[in-house]
This record gives sequence, structure tokens and C-alpha cells, in this order.
Amino acid sequence: MLPKGEDPSAQARLKKQEDTEIRRNHGDGDASNRAGCCAQIVLTVSPDYISVSLGDTVTMSCTSSTGVSNVLHWYQQKPGQPPKLLIYNASGRYTGVPERFSGVSAGSPYTNYKLTITGVTADDIAHYYCMQRYSTPLTQ
Repeated sequence: MLPKGEDPSAQARLKKQEDTEIRRNHGDGDASNRAGCCAQIVLTVSPDYISVSLGDTVTMSCTSSTGVSNVLHWYQQKPGQPPKLLIYNASGRYTGVPERFSGVSAGSPYTNYKLTITGVTADDIAHYYCMQRYSTPLTQ
């Protein structure tokens, strides 16, 4: 939602936030995962704040401290509403999400991810989160 008194053609502001997940190994995964048993997976979203004009294309990055095998999801949350799943498993667009939202795994070893919004609208003003579901328990 645009601030009171701001014209919809004015700059839209998109905000995102980082999530931190705890990773625990339960005997599955590859050797590198077992070696890192119980270490904390830290997800960092950048930039912290994005100011764009309506119609622009914007890209946010999520970097994981360790590989999460593309089990990385993007959520959008608007004030007073629960988070809405946009992208699952790095690049799958969830049912009903417009095609202008896209996700990609940006290289190996499964630590860099991007969310792109093409043709930003005023309805896109929200917090954006990345969350790994590679391991449990999931925390926020």
C-alpha cells in the first residue's frame, strides 16, 4: 500500500527481510552435510531496501551460508496478512502467482538465489522473505 497522500505513479517501495533457519542432520544427505551437522544455516537477503518506479524490474538476492539443494522458497507478506508463497524450490511459481514473479538458482553450490519482479505494481509493496526447507526444524 502506498503511504497516505502518495500518488500511485510515485515510486513504489519494496522491502524484504531475511530469515534464519536452523539446520540439523538426521542421518541423510551427502558427506558435506553430515560434516556440518547441526550448524546454523543463515540466509541473507540483499539489498535491505529497494526503491523502484512503477513498471520497473527489480531483483532481490538470497545467499545461504551453506548449500540448500534448491529447497529455497520466496514469500511475500503484506501488513496484517500471513505470508504468501510465491516461488517454491528456487524456481517453481506457485499456483495463481503472476508470471512477472520469477525465481532462479544463481549458480553452484546451491547457495545463491534470486527473485525477480518484472513490471512492478503498487500491489507489490510488501516484505519479501526467502526461506530454506532443506532441514528441520524450521525457524524464523
